[in-house]
Amino acid sequence: MRKSVNQEEVIAAIKECTKNLGHVPSAPELRKIARIGTYAVRKTFGTYTRALQACELERQGAGYEVALRTLFQEWAGLVRSFG
Repeated sequence: MRKSVNQEEVIAAIKECTKNLGHVPSAPELRKIARIGTYAVRKTFGTYTRALQACELERQGAGYEVALRTLFQEWAGLVRSFG
């Protein structure tokens, strides 16, 4: 793992992984691909979720809370498609 990284480097690594993977990386994917460890993320942001918020990203799927804004936008899209 890298010795020390700052906030901008963590954000850049997460965005780069997102671009390469086509989805927001999980913490293990970030460790494996970008070689940024859990300690570096926690030291800089406190939690991986806060790091994703700083990148204006959010993970989706089982076990992740859906933001109200995202939920509303998806609902509105469904309503429009069904008329």
